[in-house]
Amino acid sequence: KPYKYAKDENDRWIRQDYPLDENSIYKIVFLEKTRNGKNSEDTNSMYIYKFIGDYSSFREECHGHVRHGYIGV
Repeated sequence: KPYKYAKDENDRWIRQDYPLDENSIYKIVFLEKTRNGKNSEDTNSMYIYKFIGDYSSFREECHGHVRHGYIGV
């Protein structure tokens, strides 16, 4: 679920869905919690970076949340 933050007409920050280009290359960087404990859970937060081939670099495109699960063959 990719999203970006934007301000609404009342100057509040809201999440807006962000469509990804199917023809682009993206890398995902996961943000894990740095503490351990029986009540801590993974936030499933991530940053999505778009690959810019002309300059061999990545640009932060948006944020997102993923659902962890098993990928079968």
